[in-house]
Amino acid sequence: MPGVSYVSYTARSTDADLAVAAAAKLRCHGFSVRETAVTAGRAGFRLLNGSLASGEMFLTIALAPDESRLESFPAGLEVPNGISLDIDEGTMDIAIYYASP
Repeated sequence: MPGVSYVSYTARSTDADLAVAAAAKLRCHGFSVRETAVTAGRAGFRLLNGSLASGEMFLTIALAPDESRLESFPAGLEVPNGISLDIDEGTMDIAIYYASP
């Protein structure tokens, strides 16, 4: 997808408030994630449109031990208030794909 950028984290186990800053016409085009704990365990996260304090959840994912997942939203999901990463449990490598035309 032309014009798509990403933000990535390795061995992440803490939240990231406004991992992607707010922008007019900002769209989330997907994510890739892999559970990476030293002792394999469950992992889960949510993506929010906005800050951790007041954003609306638009995606929630739960991973089994050693699971990985790639999801693509070709048209993108509208998230003009920015994208925050709320980690429920576990440790993961994650990349969030976005664009702001």
